[in-house]
Amino acid sequence: MAESVDDLTVEWEEGGDKVVREVAKEVISRGAWATVVFLCQDLDRKSRTYRAPKISIRRYKKVNGQYRYQSKFNISSENQAHQLVDVISKWFTEGGAGKNATPVPRPGDLTSTPGQPAVSGTPPAGDEPESEEHPDQ
Repeated sequence: MAESVDDLTVEWEEGGDKVVREVAKEVISRGAWATVVFLCQDLDRKSRTYRAPKISIRRYKKVNGQYRYQSKFNISSENQAHQLVDVISKWFTEGGAGKNATPVPRPGDLTSTPGQPAVSGTPPAGDEPESEEHPDQ
Protein backbone atom coordinates (compact mmCIF):
# COMPACT_ATOMS: atom_id res chain seq x y z
CA MET A 1 0.00 0.00 0.00
CA ALA A 2 1.06 3.58 -0.54
CA GLU A 3 0.26 6.95 1.04
CA SER A 4 0.72 8.83 -2.24
CA VAL A 5 -0.79 7.95 -5.61
CA ASP A 6 2.65 8.67 -7.08
CA ASP A 7 4.08 5.75 -5.09
CA LEU A 8 1.65 3.17 -6.54
CA THR A 9 3.22 0.56 -8.80
CA VAL A 10 2.36 -2.72 -10.52
CA GLU A 11 5.88 -4.12 -10.21
CA TRP A 12 5.83 -7.50 -8.53
CA GLU A 13 8.59 -9.82 -7.40
CA GLU A 14 8.42 -13.51 -6.55
CA GLY A 15 11.38 -15.68 -5.59
CA GLY A 16 13.81 -12.95 -6.56
CA ASP A 17 12.30 -12.56 -10.04
CA LYS A 18 10.52 -9.41 -11.17
CA VAL A 19 7.41 -11.09 -12.61
CA VAL A 20 5.67 -7.81 -13.52
CA ARG A 21 7.75 -4.93 -14.81
CA GLU A 22 6.34 -1.39 -14.93
CA VAL A 23 7.31 0.40 -18.15
CA ALA A 24 5.27 3.60 -17.74
CA LYS A 25 2.58 5.10 -15.51
CA GLU A 26 -0.01 7.88 -15.88
CA VAL A 27 -2.23 9.10 -13.05
CA ILE A 28 -5.67 9.87 -14.50
CA SER A 29 -7.42 10.97 -11.29
CA ARG A 30 -6.36 11.72 -7.73
CA GLY A 31 -8.21 12.04 -4.47
CA ALA A 32 -10.18 9.56 -2.36
CA TRP A 33 -10.51 7.41 -5.50
CA ALA A 34 -7.50 7.32 -7.81
CA THR A 35 -7.28 5.93 -11.34
CA VAL A 36 -3.86 4.94 -12.64
CA VAL A 37 -2.93 3.57 -16.07
CA PHE A 38 0.14 1.36 -16.18
CA LEU A 39 2.07 0.04 -19.17
CA CYS A 40 3.61 -3.20 -17.95
CA GLN A 41 5.13 -6.51 -18.99
CA ASP A 42 4.76 -9.98 -17.51
CA LEU A 43 7.76 -12.29 -17.22
CA ASP A 44 7.57 -15.52 -19.23
CA ARG A 45 9.14 -17.84 -16.69
CA LYS A 46 10.08 -20.51 -19.25
CA SER A 47 11.96 -18.24 -21.67
CA ARG A 48 13.00 -15.75 -18.93
CA THR A 49 11.95 -12.86 -21.22
CA TYR A 50 9.22 -10.29 -20.84
CA ARG A 51 6.07 -10.60 -22.93
CA ALA A 52 4.70 -7.80 -25.10
CA PRO A 53 3.52 -4.77 -23.11
CA LYS A 54 -0.07 -4.57 -21.90
CA ILE A 55 -2.09 -1.81 -20.27
CA SER A 56 -3.57 -2.15 -16.80
CA ILE A 57 -6.11 0.45 -15.67
CA ARG A 58 -6.42 0.30 -11.89
CA ARG A 59 -8.65 1.95 -9.31
CA TYR A 60 -7.49 2.63 -5.77
CA LYS A 61 -9.44 3.85 -2.75
CA LYS A 62 -7.74 5.84 -0.01
CA VAL A 63 -8.58 4.33 3.38
CA ASN A 64 -6.92 5.50 6.61
CA GLY A 65 -4.33 7.44 4.62
CA GLN A 66 -3.32 4.46 2.45
CA TYR A 67 -4.30 3.67 -1.15
CA ARG A 68 -5.84 0.22 -1.45
CA TYR A 69 -6.26 -1.61 -4.73
CA GLN A 70 -9.96 -1.99 -5.64
CA SER A 71 -10.26 -3.12 -9.27
CA LYS A 72 -8.50 -3.36 -12.60
CA PHE A 73 -9.11 -3.72 -16.31
CA ASN A 74 -6.36 -5.07 -18.57
CA ILE A 75 -5.92 -4.26 -22.24
CA SER A 76 -3.96 -7.27 -23.29
CA SER A 77 -2.49 -6.29 -26.65
CA GLU A 78 -1.39 -3.36 -28.76
CA ASN A 79 -4.15 -4.18 -31.25
CA GLN A 80 -6.82 -4.08 -28.53
CA ALA A 81 -5.41 -0.75 -27.29
CA HIS A 82 -5.67 0.76 -30.78
CA GLN A 83 -9.24 -0.54 -31.14
CA LEU A 84 -10.20 1.09 -27.85
CA VAL A 85 -8.62 4.40 -28.89
CA ASP A 86 -10.56 4.25 -32.18
CA VAL A 87 -13.89 3.67 -30.42
CA ILE A 88 -13.33 6.46 -27.88
CA SER A 89 -12.19 8.85 -30.61
CA LYS A 90 -15.25 8.03 -32.70
CA TRP A 91 -17.60 8.59 -29.77
CA PHE A 92 -16.12 11.92 -28.71
CA THR A 93 -15.45 13.64 -32.03
CA GLU A 94 -17.92 16.15 -33.45
CA GLY A 95 -21.10 14.27 -34.34
CA GLY A 96 -20.14 11.23 -32.24
CA ALA A 97 -22.48 9.48 -29.81
CA GLY A 98 -20.66 10.90 -26.77
CA LYS A 99 -20.90 14.48 -28.07
CA ASN A 100 -24.60 14.14 -28.96
CA ALA A 101 -25.79 12.27 -25.87
CA THR A 102 -28.30 14.12 -23.73
CA PRO A 103 -27.74 13.56 -20.02
CA VAL A 104 -30.66 11.76 -18.43
CA PRO A 105 -31.14 12.51 -14.72
CA ARG A 106 -31.24 9.47 -12.48
CA PRO A 107 -33.04 9.30 -9.14
CA GLY A 108 -31.01 11.32 -6.67
CA ASP A 109 -29.26 13.43 -9.33
CA LEU A 110 -29.52 17.19 -9.02
CA THR A 111 -31.45 18.75 -11.87
CA SER A 112 -32.23 22.35 -12.61
CA THR A 113 -34.00 24.54 -15.10
CA PRO A 114 -32.40 27.82 -16.13
CA GLY A 115 -33.45 30.45 -13.60
CA GLN A 116 -34.62 27.79 -11.12
CA PRO A 117 -32.71 26.33 -8.16
CA ALA A 118 -31.33 22.80 -8.50
CA VAL A 119 -33.61 20.16 -7.02
CA SER A 120 -33.06 16.52 -6.25
CA GLY A 121 -34.75 13.95 -8.47
CA THR A 122 -35.77 12.04 -5.34
CA PRO A 123 -38.22 13.64 -2.88
CA PRO A 124 -36.96 14.02 0.69
CA ALA A 125 -38.23 11.52 3.25
CA GLY A 126 -41.77 12.35 4.30
CA ASP A 127 -42.63 13.99 0.95
CA GLU A 128 -43.77 10.76 -0.73
CA PRO A 129 -47.14 10.77 -2.49
CA GLU A 130 -50.04 9.77 -0.25
CA SER A 131 -51.44 7.26 -2.75
CA GLU A 132 -49.57 4.28 -4.09
CA GLU A 133 -51.70 4.21 -7.22
CA HIS A 134 -49.84 4.62 -10.47
CA PRO A 135 -51.70 6.20 -13.39
CA ASP A 136 -49.87 4.06 -15.95
CA GLN A 137 -50.88 0.73 -14.37
